[in-house]
Amino acid sequence: MTNKTNCTARLARILKAVKDNGVAVSRSPQYKEDFDYIHSILRTSPVQSILVACILESSFSHSGTTAKQICNMLGCTNIEFLDYSHELDELIRRRLVRQVTSITPYSESNGYTVNDGVIEAIKNDEVFVEEPIDNLSAEQFFNYLGNMLIEHDRDRMKAETLKNGLKELVDSNPQLAFCKALDKYDVNPGNKLDYIIFMVLCSNYVNQGNDSIHMDQLLGYMGVMADLHATYSAIKNKRMPTQQKGLIEFGINEGMADTNILALSDEAKDAFFADLDIELDTRKQCPDLVSHESISARELYYNSEVFSQVSRLTDILEDAHFKEIQSRLEAVSMRKGFNCIFYGAPGTGKTETVYQLAKQSGRDILQIDISRLKSKWVGESEKTVRSVFKYYQWLIKHSAKAPILLFNEADGIFGIRAKQAERSVDKMNNTIQNIILQEMEKMEGILIATTNLTENLDPAFERRFLYKVEFTVPEPSVRARIWESMMPFLSAGDSESLAAQYTLSGGQIENISRKCAVEYILEGQNPSIEAIHKMCDNETLFHAPKRNRIGF
Repeated sequence: MTNKTNCTARLARILKAVKDNGVAVSRSPQYKEDFDYIHSILRTSPVQSILVACILESSFSHSGTTAKQICNMLGCTNIEFLDYSHELDELIRRRLVRQVTSITPYSESNGYTVNDGVIEAIKNDEVFVEEPIDNLSAEQFFNYLGNMLIEHDRDRMKAETLKNGLKELVDSNPQLAFCKALDKYDVNPGNKLDYIIFMVLCSNYVNQGNDSIHMDQLLGYMGVMADLHATYSAIKNKRMPTQQKGLIEFGINEGMADTNILALSDEAKDAFFADLDIELDTRKQCPDLVSHESISARELYYNSEVFSQVSRLTDILEDAHFKEIQSRLEAVSMRKGFNCIFYGAPGTGKTETVYQLAKQSGRDILQIDISRLKSKWVGESEKTVRSVFKYYQWLIKHSAKAPILLFNEADGIFGIRAKQAERSVDKMNNTIQNIILQEMEKMEGILIATTNLTENLDPAFERRFLYKVEFTVPEPSVRARIWESMMPFLSAGDSESLAAQYTLSGGQIENISRKCAVEYILEGQNPSIEAIHKMCDNETLFHAPKRNRIGF
């Protein structure tokens, strides 16, 4: 049998009386004992207890109870309901009730729901204890902030209600470095959407180790459809106050600045989170950053001189050696960065060597798409190039080992600069090259560029490459080893014969081995040596021109 004195039964009894007699029930001596008991659980006034009962009755959905529904249950008009609005505001202030927004394709309506903690207190007949929000530690502050945003995202709390809740949380914790920084930089609720955006980014940074968020996800926090277009436009054109103060910037996608992503700037991270130790997930910052763990180990074969130079680089990039070398260079005021260029004929192993260096040294690779650096929009290319190096420096700071910055097939960007450039494209290319030259001067990590063409390498770039490795077409003995490794079904004599007869690069031999694999799949047996010779003839239809050596 139900206990008729518990909180649930008393709220139900009051609600039934309200449906018959309206809010006047709050003054009836007949229900004083019920109101007193509910007050002992929730510390609510009689009118507030009635409002809680009404909202509970019809809010078991994400849309919540609308003001019209409450009016119908109270038997009052919308105007009369204004007399009780301050009681509802107090429930919201004390976090017993949340104001939510229900958005459909055709309309938007406001509603109210009772907080989960209040429902549990009512169900269990236990005193509801408000969670304190003052004098919090930094960890407690951001945990509370994160929970508030989760509730907002789940129940579509109004942006205005969220803003007020955030302000109360900040005002209650003036001792925190974060709240002091908000005051210093004048980040305040005066611009509601800018304030919410910044708080969302800060919460993600602390609670998830991710300093950026996609625009679509971010605008979901705004909650007021009429503001979305204006907000999106303001962000795109960098008119948001936090953008203008240098606290928010466009994020990174595939190593490039992306206007669909917002991120906290380094200045914001340094100023707002002094009392927190935050470990970032660098994979979230650049999903296409190539992890060294994802690279398959391969044995590569070089001519003796190339082998010697690659071995030296392998030794240098071993982490303990690399740090020691950088430390000693810094001690004598020399540049700490390592700029390398791998040049030579296509298919000689330049790019694969970079990958194997990364695998062996445990370094990730930030590979840059050269074509994306040359945007068709005037001014955007320069910003993109700067953002590449800025992001790379961020990766160095937040990675266990400095990654490798790879400019693959960099012929078009390290070429000779145009003299007396008049065309806009020439001016843009010169500007990009000047930026790269400046950034290479202050590099603290590892930059490797690969190129097939060295005749057009600008002398200014050549001087900035500390190590220059020419990848030559392998000698016959090396080619024979490549044939054997890629096509183990060949006899030693066949491998040596193919190596002697065809001056092929490792990439070309790999192409032939793949064709042989296809033949095996289709025919169920390896192709004959005659068929392989024919494949070699097809692979050597034209030859690359001789290239000039630029030294090591």
